[in-house]
Amino acid sequence: MAAVKEAVLQLKPLLSEKLLVSVAAGVKLIDLQVLGAASMVSKGGKHPGQLKDDVASPGGITIAGIHELEKGGFRGILMNAVVAATKRSQEFSKR
Repeated sequence: MAAVKEAVLQLKPLLSEKLLVSVAAGVKLIDLQVLGAASMVSKGGKHPGQLKDDVASPGGITIAGIHELEKGGFRGILMNAVVAATKRSQEFSKR
């Protein structure tokens, strides 16, 4: 969760100027969204893609946000982060 907060703090100009919310409010909103999504995945037993399909209406707000994430390569960034962390963990375990 600390990484999410750090990312939000780096987006301070966007939060305060473009979205017209305070950084604290932005952090809280993202905390709630991330916690809610994680809870749905861990407790719901559905694949994250299915959950997305369940909550995203065609032409709606959620799918507009998801589209921007995908356009920016968000899925690939997450995958690369997991691969990099795994490799680094393996390097540390060999010491």
